[in-house]
Amino acid sequence: MFVLGGTGKLRGHYIISQQGKRDGENIWNTQVEGRYVIHQIINTALSLKPGEFTAISYPWQNPGEPEPRRKIARLFYFAPWDWVIGVSVYEDELQTYKTVLNEGRRIMTDFMCAAGLFITLLIGFISIFISMTIIIPIQHITRAAEKITMGKFDQTVEVQSFDEIGRLATTFNFMTGRLNETMEGLRNNEEKLKESARKIRAIFDLSFEFIGLLTPEGTLIEVNESALNFAGVQLSDVIGKPFWETRFWSHSKEMQDKLKTAILKASNGEFVRFEVTNLDSRNEVRIIDFSLKPVNDDTGKVVFMIPEGHDITDRKAAETELLKHREHLEEMVRERTNELAAAKEIADTANKSKSLFLANMSHELRTPMNVILGFAHIMAQDTQIHPKHKENLKLILKSGEHLLTIINNILDISKIESGRLDAEVLDFDLGELIDGLISMLRVRAEAKNLQLTLDQSSSFPRFVRTDPAKLRQIIINLVGNSIKFTFKGSITVKLGIMSMNHKQNGQYLVFEIIDTGIGIAAADLKRIFQPFVQLGQHEGTGLGLAITQKYVELLGGSITVDSEPEKGSVFKFTIAHEPVDIDKIKIFTSPGKGGVIGFENAYKYRILIVEDHLESRKLLQNTLAPFGFQLLEADNGLISIELFKKYRPDLIFMDRRMPVLDGLQATAEIRKIPESAGTVIIAVTAHAFMDERQEMIKAGCNDFVAKPFFAERIFTVIEKYLNIRAIRTDDDIAPETPDFSLDRAAIAGLPETLRREFEDAIIRLDVALIGDIIRRIAGQNASLAKNLENYAGRFDYKPIIIALQE
Repeated sequence: MFVLGGTGKLRGHYIISQQGKRDGENIWNTQVEGRYVIHQIINTALSLKPGEFTAISYPWQNPGEPEPRRKIARLFYFAPWDWVIGVSVYEDELQTYKTVLNEGRRIMTDFMCAAGLFITLLIGFISIFISMTIIIPIQHITRAAEKITMGKFDQTVEVQSFDEIGRLATTFNFMTGRLNETMEGLRNNEEKLKESARKIRAIFDLSFEFIGLLTPEGTLIEVNESALNFAGVQLSDVIGKPFWETRFWSHSKEMQDKLKTAILKASNGEFVRFEVTNLDSRNEVRIIDFSLKPVNDDTGKVVFMIPEGHDITDRKAAETELLKHREHLEEMVRERTNELAAAKEIADTANKSKSLFLANMSHELRTPMNVILGFAHIMAQDTQIHPKHKENLKLILKSGEHLLTIINNILDISKIESGRLDAEVLDFDLGELIDGLISMLRVRAEAKNLQLTLDQSSSFPRFVRTDPAKLRQIIINLVGNSIKFTFKGSITVKLGIMSMNHKQNGQYLVFEIIDTGIGIAAADLKRIFQPFVQLGQHEGTGLGLAITQKYVELLGGSITVDSEPEKGSVFKFTIAHEPVDIDKIKIFTSPGKGGVIGFENAYKYRILIVEDHLESRKLLQNTLAPFGFQLLEADNGLISIELFKKYRPDLIFMDRRMPVLDGLQATAEIRKIPESAGTVIIAVTAHAFMDERQEMIKAGCNDFVAKPFFAERIFTVIEKYLNIRAIRTDDDIAPETPDFSLDRAAIAGLPETLRREFEDAIIRLDVALIGDIIRRIAGQNASLAKNLENYAGRFDYKPIIIALQE
């Protein structure tokens, strides 16, 4: 079997030779007996139609052979690859069998002459027998060989003998079998090559971009449909021509020269890429991203080149447009920046005004709250007050203290924003402050099965000069947060000292609060110190850490946080101080005052209290119940409507925000009932803004009471709208001088479960439960209960906790 080049550059070259020994050899001009045999083979093959085979007989002399021998070849031309494929066999190998037959005949004739006539008949019979056993098989072999020369390679000869003829037939059958296998493999390979060529061609033609094939000299030998459509040309217009002379490049001499240079570089193995402008089929200018890639054979020689082109006109236009938009956007940003700068100046002015307003408003809110808490403290110390009334006072104190804390936080934030926050620097015993705080906070930690430990450096000072109230609040906020967000493990408070740098005199107090809590995500670390920022669904105003940071900075220090989710957090802050040895502590004493002691004919009036918050509802109920009013309660607006229809109250205290049906909607529904004309509705809400007040008045309320309110405001509303007189006294209620001695031994003798319950109630500031426990203790030890009541009455819980922990 052999494969020769047909019409191209490899015409007359061996592409595939026997055993690959002569691959690539040029045998085009090989002469045998004065004939150009290869010319005859190739010309004969090229004349065949697609799928057609032919046979040819020709002389052939291989290198090293003494003389030429004739061959019979079966030829086929594979046009896509320009291959002339042939399978040949020497004629003398086929003629060998005929020679053997002739030699047998000659021997047989001589033998018959010598034997004589007397065995003529015997010889005749023998001759016939020999003819049957030799001539016929050889004739079969001859006919089979002739069919092979006609391209029928599946021929076999059946000879039932074991002599030379039998061996010849066996050899012939083996040869034809091998030849048939070779031709079958060739046909299979041919089909695979055709299928592969069809697929490659389909991919080639379906490509959306320009792609082709060039010889190393730059001749275009293949190109896809997209490229032809782009230029509006036929395949015959460009194939076989120098690439630079085709319609793709002929519009510009400059581009042709550039392409020639690129082909020269690519033919030397260099990858080339550049942008060009071409004309499409409509003579519109298009920008093409063009590249030329060389393809090498096994020896590294460039055998062809692949030109590719991508139309980037639209992309270039988009980039130009984008650049224009970016320049325009930059101009807009500059203008907007100037506007924002002006707006920021206005906002800063407004923010300062807002801060001043909030500061003043917080003062106004804190003043009546302090009065309420002061009266509550005095009344709690009065042993003549009925225990039920003391429970009511405790509810007032609990809600009032919480609200006062929020008001104070708002005031502090306002002061911070307006630059009016100052430090009240004192000399005080820091050791006592820390000890008291740790004792208090440890109770809260143990209530959650957490361990709170103090790790104090030996060099940490006892007496310092700074603002004790703000330092105390910083520690409470940070340790309180750790307890709040830690559900197992421990909290450690580390105390140390650090010298200032060489340019400063003095030292820093260093505090570290380390916990094993839920941690803080990295994305939240930068915003946790911002006001009103809360992480997750937890209670609080979001002011604690913001105020803490400002307090730390006010005291000449800084605060940092390091945290990892699910592993814990470390808050570290420093406070500047100067050591002192003076201990000064201020003590606050609550003032006392009298008030309303009754209303004339109060029993005739029915009042409905509509409030979803139990403690707020109880506050109003217990404020009014002692005077004999008929009181009704509802925890949402829907129930209030039903109660109104049933009882027709004279006055309704209506909360603004409630579940199911809010106060605004409930008021509107009640006012739709004709009988409601004689009923007074007073809106009660913590959102005391003018627009909300007008909204409630518009819905049908007669007046508005803002939370937090004091009793005098409620009494004034009742006097005004029910037209009844309040009975008042100007006498102050003076508390007894309490006995502040605390029998610790008696406390230690209380049952363990009762002591633990007592600690938990104090930590949670559950005033009602604290009072209930003291009453239970009174049944066992009246003197001890009296002492505990004195301390609890003035909210001095620290000595009680210390005694309970001993």
